[in-house]
Amino acid sequence: MTDLVANIRARLSPLLEEAEGALERRARQYPDLVAKGRMQEKVAADEIRIWTAIVADWRRVVSGRGDKGDGATVREKIAILTDAVGRYDTAMASEIRNAGERVQRDCAMGADLYMLRVLHGAKVDGIADIHQRRARIEDLAEHYRWELPGHTGIYAGIDDYLAFHQQIRADRQQRKAA
Repeated sequence: MTDLVANIRARLSPLLEEAEGALERRARQYPDLVAKGRMQEKVAADEIRIWTAIVADWRRVVSGRGDKGDGATVREKIAILTDAVGRYDTAMASEIRNAGERVQRDCAMGADLYMLRVLHGAKVDGIADIHQRRARIEDLAEHYRWELPGHTGIYAGIDDYLAFHQQIRADRQQRKAA
């Protein structure tokens, strides 16, 4: 029998990898930006603190072990992820501008990634990479939105989502044993 929770965790591991990459980039780049006066120390420290909490959350989700990332509030996590989506939007626009007139035209006409790949091949690899990374960040933000009071979705957060699937697994095992 397939372990539903293990499958879910495996499906969610790219979200953890994206969060770890974001934290690693900030930990590597921000000290230099602060030293050069291009970023305030408090802003850098806050971003690293929030990303550290996000990584802790998703390590727990993917591994099933560890503590929740209590170093930041859910709203702080959503805000930092929303900011990251905006950064990816800016990077995507730049990548499209640099990809050439034909790619720009096809993007302006609403071509999806599949069509862009068919029409332009590897020339759109950078666009595809940014699109996928942006989608992962948006998924992270959506999972945190589930935890906000008044959220009307099926699950009351990622823990509820995982618990639901653990219960399904337990129910299946009980029926199989009976």
